Amino acid sequence: MLIERYDKRPDPRTEEIEKDWRAWAARNQYTCIDSEAVEYEDVRIFLEIWENPAQADRYLMYLPRIPHTIGDAGEKLLIIDQDHFDFMRDSLIKMATVAVMLAKEKWKARQDQKSMLN
Repeated sequence: MLIERYDKRPDPRTEEIEKDWRAWAARNQYTCIDSEAVEYEDVRIFLEIWENPAQADRYLMYLPRIPHTIGDAGEKLLIIDQDHFDFMRDSLIKMATVAVMLAKEKWKARQDQKSMLN
């Protein structure tokens, strides 16, 4: 899992968060406030938004691994403050949508190549 802060600084909690980010979020009183579906054809992922108004880093945005990807395209957890929330939320939805579309199209191209070789 990649953990990234809005300000790109290393987060000293990274090792603890990586073990089980949901358990860490619950211990730190974050709650899931939204789950945004991103879909393309038969691929669907859910972006999760967690919030704790008492934290300086008020929001967590979780992007799961995108199906049909290979390599290191894994999960991502963004740690965001209030000032950057709207921009990051909109950007993440757009980026995830494009990533799902590209992954599916590349997967279909690989399947076509395999069938042509057989």
